[in-house]
Amino acid sequence: MENQEKRCENNYINLYVYLPNLGYRDSQGVFYTLNPACRHMGCSVSWNDADKTWDCHCHGSRYNARGEVILSPAVYGLLEKKVMEQKNTYSEAADMTRQEQGDNE
Repeated sequence: MENQEKRCENNYINLYVYLPNLGYRDSQGVFYTLNPACRHMGCSVSWNDADKTWDCHCHGSRYNARGEVILSPAVYGLLEKKVMEQKNTYSEAADMTRQEQGDNE
């Protein structure tokens, strides 16, 4: 499955938005997609450009750009998929990579 890149209008050069996933390129150029569902109760997260965080407006959970929890009530990071880039096209490279012990997802 191939995804088309869509840039957000913000100053964060490594932020990409996909439907239904979110995308992030780390400082070493590795590209990740994140599932936008908050791991607390499943609400959609949105990008906070001022703080460079993914924020859940339902219950206040916050995640850093890579999807790691920085503020509860969520205890697990956003689910993450690695993707491959070929000729400006991104496609899934692996199944979900972030798994917590006891997590059934």
